[in-house]
Amino acid sequence: FTADLTHRMPEQPVSHFTGSGSFGRGGAFDLTVNALPASLDDLAATYPALAGLHGTAEGAIRARGTVRDLDLHARLMTAGGPLEVQAALQRSDGAARYSGYALTSGLMLDSLYRGAPPASVSGRIDFDLAGASASELEGDVAVHMDSAAVAGIALTGDMLAPLARAHARILDGMLFVDSARAATQAMRLDARGTFGLAEGRHGKIDISAHSSTLASLEAQLFDELPQPGAPPRVNGSVAANATLSGGLSAFDLGVSGNVLGLQYLREMIGSGEFDIAGTALGTDSAHWDVAARADSLYLLDARLDSLRATLAGSGASVRVTAHGSGPRDALALRALVQRSDSATTLDVDTLVLGVRADTWRLTEPAHATLADATLTIDHFRIQRIAGDGFVEGGGILAWGLKDGAPRPLDFSIGATGVP
Repeated sequence: FTADLTHRMPEQPVSHFTGSGSFGRGGAFDLTVNALPASLDDLAATYPALAGLHGTAEGAIRARGTVRDLDLHARLMTAGGPLEVQAALQRSDGAARYSGYALTSGLMLDSLYRGAPPASVSGRIDFDLAGASASELEGDVAVHMDSAAVAGIALTGDMLAPLARAHARILDGMLFVDSARAATQAMRLDARGTFGLAEGRHGKIDISAHSSTLASLEAQLFDELPQPGAPPRVNGSVAANATLSGGLSAFDLGVSGNVLGLQYLREMIGSGEFDIAGTALGTDSAHWDVAARADSLYLLDARLDSLRATLAGSGASVRVTAHGSGPRDALALRALVQRSDSATTLDVDTLVLGVRADTWRLTEPAHATLADATLTIDHFRIQRIAGDGFVEGGGILAWGLKDGAPRPLDFSIGATGVP
């Protein structure tokens, strides 16, 4: 037979298929189908283990068996890139089993899976899972990642090795990470532990990361190769340990680490330490605390003997402080950033900038609001501490169109005694 089918489920995108095949006794079938396209939301609604999939995919699909015992092979093109899947899907007495593998090449994860990071990956996932629902899944998952790209930076394994390998088991609502390792020329990461998948289940994963040198990142961060004998534009080492505690419903993250000889172009940090604490992540009560301490810095043409900085708050309110000092340079900042559904506000209580013994400070608290593509900056004044000189201004900066006309601009700034 040949067919042209349209499949609709309530509140799911429509799937459209053309193809041919045959039906036998007992509901058996052998189909060759072209997805034009297929709804991944529909597939996720049918098979709980695939919860989170979204979007559509086009391509050739071969399906053989019955609705309860199905062999599937698909070569698809999704919005994020190519995907090949070989799977056996079985259902019996309300339980389902899923086994097989998926191959990707430059696949954008966030275009395929809800909540995934904006990264592309090339590699293979093998799975053998069973369960009547996502909370009851049991089985094994293995990941072999050849390469990836995050924030435009290409990542590959060291010395022709894969970028990452991981093996995990799912049992009794828990993810057991038996081994996980990722390694590039710049950094190596290892992880092991447990993590809760079902409601009320909690675990802990220990993670360690370290790099002997970041110099190998230069090829990813710059288009042009350095001149022979030129000093490195990227250098330094990083080491960190992290703990991820909890489960999907809520988890805590703790990170502590240090840097040594960190360099990016002219910016340099001789040594430093950092601590990150995130609590109740994944909930509306999530809170972050970040603290950094560094010595022997050269930042923004300023030489500092030491710098201390903190960040604390939630997604709706974040307080930032910084204090640095050197023989002739200084930096001090205290600010509050607040977000709502309609606007983001910035309040700066303290701002001190000193370069080569020429120090300037904010004379009174400053306030700015960003809303509806318009930045409103209240009047501010920055005064030289020793001697004459000031910078002051304020007004409205807007961009784009409103009601078909350019948004109005009304901003002024003036200065006296600025070198």
